Amino acid sequence: MSFYDERVSNIIKEYNEEKMRASTESAPDVPNNAETTKKTAPNTKRGNTKSNGKLKINGTTNHSRTKKNPPKNPQTNAAKPKPTNGNKKSNGTAKSKPTTNAAKPKLTNGAVHFLKDLRSFRTPIIIALSAVLVLALCFLVFATNIFGLNLFGSSQAEYIIGYSSFPYPPMHDTDENGRLVGLDIDIANAAAEIMGVKFTFVPISWSQREELLVSGEVDMLWGGLERATLDPATVSFTSSYLRADIILLMMPDRDYEQFQDLQGLNVCALNFTPAFDYLKVYDRDVIKSRRTFTPPYYTELRNALISEEFDVMITDINFAEFYKNHTTTEYRCTEPLISSNYAVALRASDTKTLDRLQEALDELSSNGTITTLRTQWIN
Repeated sequence: MSFYDERVSNIIKEYNEEKMRASTESAPDVPNNAETTKKTAPNTKRGNTKSNGKLKINGTTNHSRTKKNPPKNPQTNAAKPKPTNGNKKSNGTAKSKPTTNAAKPKLTNGAVHFLKDLRSFRTPIIIALSAVLVLALCFLVFATNIFGLNLFGSSQAEYIIGYSSFPYPPMHDTDENGRLVGLDIDIANAAAEIMGVKFTFVPISWSQREELLVSGEVDMLWGGLERATLDPATVSFTSSYLRADIILLMMPDRDYEQFQDLQGLNVCALNFTPAFDYLKVYDRDVIKSRRTFTPPYYTELRNALISEEFDVMITDINFAEFYKNHTTTEYRCTEPLISSNYAVALRASDTKTLDRLQEALDELSSNGTITTLRTQWIN
C-alpha cells in the first residue's frame, strides 16, 4: 500500500470513529449504531482502499463512491430516530413522539418534610377535633335542657300552662281523685300531641295572670279566657277555638231577656270568668247588688236562685248547658246576648309558638275534634 492510500484510509477511519462517538453522545436511544456506521462509512478495509483513481496529493480526496464531505461540526449530522406510525412528517416538519418515560417532577426537601410532619400530626389532630365535637354536642344538650335555649330555631319541648285556680266546669275542674280534667284540658292535650310537645298545667291566681305570663312564669294562659280581657300590647292570642257567648241563667218563672232588664236586680256570676268581667262594667246604681260565686258553687248557686237571693246569673253558654245537664233543677236560659269566644294567650314575642299552636287548633277544629269533645263534656 502506498503512503497516500494508507493516509487516506487512516483519515476515513478516524472520521468514522468520530462520527460514531458523536452519534452515541447526541442520540443514545438510536437502536442500532453499528448499522448506522455501516451505512455512513465507505466500504473500505485497512490497507485496501478503493477509489476512482482520482486522488489529490495536497491532503484532500475526491471520493466518487462516498458521500459528500462531512460538515465541520459532526454533531449536526448525528443520526436521527426513524419516524414511526405516530410520528410522521407533516408540512415538512417532523413531530416528535411523546416520551412516556419522562421523569416526574420531584418534591423539594421542604415539601417532603412538611408532608412527613403532617402525617405525624394526623392522629392527634383527629383526636382533638373529635373532642371538640363531643364537647359542642354536650353544650347544646345542656343549654337546651337547662336553659331552654332555642339553638336550632325549633320550639321548646315543654310548656307551662297557667289556668285559674278556681274550678270552671266544664272548662277545667278536678275529679274525685283530684285529677285535673275538663274540656280545655282535653283540647290542650290534643294540640300538644299534634305539636309534638308536652303541656304542664299549673294553677295560678287568675287576677295576676297577665303579669305571670309577661314575666315568663308561665308560657300560656288557657282556660275560659276571653280575648278582650288582656292588653294586646304585651299579649298575643290565638284565633277563637270555642264559642262562649254570654247569656242569662234564671229560674223558669222569670222572664228577663236583655241586660236592660237587670236594672234593680240582684245579679251573680262565677268568679274570674268572662261573664264576671262583663258584670263588673255595670254601675251599682243600675244593678242592685252583684256577687261572685266561688266553689263549692253548685249547691250555693241553686239555693241562691231558688230562694230568690239572686234573680239572675250572667254566664257563658258552655257553663249554662253543662249546669242544666248536671242538675235536677229546671232553669231557663236566654238567647246569646254578647258574642264571645275562648282563645289562648301567649307572650307577644313568642310568635313561633303562636303559629304552631294555631296550626294545631285549626286542625282540631277542621277534623271535628273540638266539637266532639264539647259534646262529650256538655252532655
